[in-house]
Amino acid sequence: MQAAITARLCLTLALLGVLPTALAAPQTVILYGDDDYAPYSYVENGVFKGMYVDLLRAAATRMPEYRLDLQPRPWKRGLDALEKGQVFGLFPPGRKTERPYVQPYSAMLYRESVVLFCHDAVMRTPRTHFPTDFAGLSIGVNTGFLLSEKLMAPTWKRPRAMKPI
Repeated sequence: MQAAITARLCLTLALLGVLPTALAAPQTVILYGDDDYAPYSYVENGVFKGMYVDLLRAAATRMPEYRLDLQPRPWKRGLDALEKGQVFGLFPPGRKTERPYVQPYSAMLYRESVVLFCHDAVMRTPRTHFPTDFAGLSIGVNTGFLLSEKLMAPTWKRPRAMKPI
């Protein structure tokens, strides 16, 4: 009888020790996302959308102990908040050597493809070798967009204008 009471008491105390963590509210994790990086992350009619937004929300459903709060921000403002330690994370990562405050990630969200759109007149001349065949053209680059090391290296003749738009 004494052993049964002791066992019940131990079981009750053990459950009371586990119960508070089981009943605790999920921890909120805030991630900033680029608000103008369609189709990956963007705001449309006041709604945060995109492939990365969908992917992160789907992943969050598998982690009930966390509540994911995705907040759209202009890219530069998000980088500034990340550098100052004001936000847990920023997507897409956009890791560059001059941003040592951006730590390596366990896995990429997605392997993006970069495309170059040209007017028909530009493509009347065959242009099969990038970037050499595009020398002398103006190339607009989105603010904060990562260019490859090859395009940023001073060893090739850069097109006339390659500046953020």
